[in-house]
Amino acid sequence: MPPTPRSTTSSAGRQVSPRREGGRPQVRDFVVALIVLSVYHVLVAERYRPPIFFLDVAHVPSPPNYAPRLNHRHGTKTWNAKRKHQNPPSSYTSANTMKARRIPHPKGPPPKLLQNHSIMKRAGSWAPIVLEEYKLLFFDVPKVGSTSFKQLFLRMTGSDLWKERNADQLHWKSARHLRALSNYTVAEAQVMMTSPDWTRAMFVRDPKERLLSAYLDKVERNRGVYAGRACCKRYHYVRERGEKKWGASKREIQCMYEVFTFEGFLHLAATECKDEPHWRAQSMRVDEIFWPFINFIGYMDNIAQATRALLESLGPSVWETFGSTGWGISGDESIFESMDNAHHHSVGGALSHYHEYFTPEIEQEADAWLAEEYGHAVLQLPRANEAGVLEYSTGEE
Repeated sequence: MPPTPRSTTSSAGRQVSPRREGGRPQVRDFVVALIVLSVYHVLVAERYRPPIFFLDVAHVPSPPNYAPRLNHRHGTKTWNAKRKHQNPPSSYTSANTMKARRIPHPKGPPPKLLQNHSIMKRAGSWAPIVLEEYKLLFFDVPKVGSTSFKQLFLRMTGSDLWKERNADQLHWKSARHLRALSNYTVAEAQVMMTSPDWTRAMFVRDPKERLLSAYLDKVERNRGVYAGRACCKRYHYVRERGEKKWGASKREIQCMYEVFTFEGFLHLAATECKDEPHWRAQSMRVDEIFWPFINFIGYMDNIAQATRALLESLGPSVWETFGSTGWGISGDESIFESMDNAHHHSVGGALSHYHEYFTPEIEQEADAWLAEEYGHAVLQLPRANEAGVLEYSTGEE
């Protein structure tokens, strides 16, 4: 056995702790190593660590019996390549583009707003935004230019946060600086929801196009992380012998396989996680009794002109001050003037790939479960026909 190190005595008579070879104290070595590992963990490991819910379906064997509906087992890249070959890209335009619709104020006494109405309880990305100075109540819809609209409203309130380029940071910060309808009393909210002096605006989009935009953003570009958390997280732990044990259950693996394919994503969006804001039905944005009081409807395929019409209706010089310039990469464009202004390239990306994803069979299935949303009397949503052309129902432009 090696000899036990003994304490030595200095020339001043003080005891000196034992040292390892090289002359460094053991405690100092430990502290230095701990600091190095901490720095590495923060700067490297956390930055490049694969997400918890990412499942690379190209390297995971197919479940034998519990994923019967999936025919493609090689992830989005291979499957979409097959679909692109079978369904080449085609133009996707509007036959009768509608800029915006202004809806007359309904006659008769307005309904009474109650605290338990959903628009009073909503928060976060689904909360109506209030701009008191301009008497504007805005019902933003994710995947319909919501990031740029929040930038616009931050600019109108005088906040420098509107220059934030990171979309996630912008959504998080705007929730603290923009007031929501739920921040007001029921009496104040009643006036905002029913008074003819207030503008209650909402921008909408073809539901199938919006679902495709959500898939491109939250599955393909995000490697399935966001959609996996939204739709499959509930299956992440299983019970064994009365105790919770972390691990992938069979249902979670099936769910992750499903969310990676467009057809599977649509199935989950219609069933398991239909309340997720990025693909929740636009017709659920407002309580049914208050739909007649939404007096401005804008459409995504003509969002630049509709946004200008909205700002011009709020007062003189509102468009010139906040919407006509300061946007785009160089800061010399108007809002939504270029594709870069519509965040995540959701307009051009979804439209240019429409027929790569919506095969006739998938389109027919989507039309069936979106029938109620397409038939909404107030929204009058556009619908893509078999030729990939947006068609509008009759409405006031």
